[in-house]
Amino acid sequence: MAVMTMSLGNVSIAGQRTRRLAALAICATGFTVLFAGAKHLAGDLSVAGLSDEFIRGMAHFCGFGLLALILARAIGQRFLLAWLVSMVLATGEEVHQLVVPFRCSCPGDWLINAMGISTILIAGWLWHRQQSTLPLSAAPAAGTRLPLVGSGTAI
Repeated sequence: MAVMTMSLGNVSIAGQRTRRLAALAICATGFTVLFAGAKHLAGDLSVAGLSDEFIRGMAHFCGFGLLALILARAIGQRFLLAWLVSMVLATGEEVHQLVVPFRCSCPGDWLINAMGISTILIAGWLWHRQQSTLPLSAAPAAGTRLPLVGSGTAI
């Protein structure tokens, strides 16, 4: 079966779909690792005098924030939808802890997850907005002949 491709700039539609699928796979893998890692990190995590709670909090802040950012990238820079899906996943994580032995669900954990999601997605949105408003590169288009300086001839 032949794959139809349309060129949008430098990336074909098929290439965009492949990249989005890859980003979704990375996102799903990251979330799975986060859940699996939570089960095995019941020991002491203190490093350089930092408390276990601080390290776990930063891991959740960064983990859920990066999950949301990768998700936003995978679904075509739809930051609000990525925020909503990530918040549902963060809520699901806390709810599932209600039925897992030796785990507890804590509103503080959910708040840390929500802050990570919101902070990193806002930073990603601002960066994306800045990148999309930058003027096009001053580099000439492909096939454009450049004049040699002072020679009057073109390359």
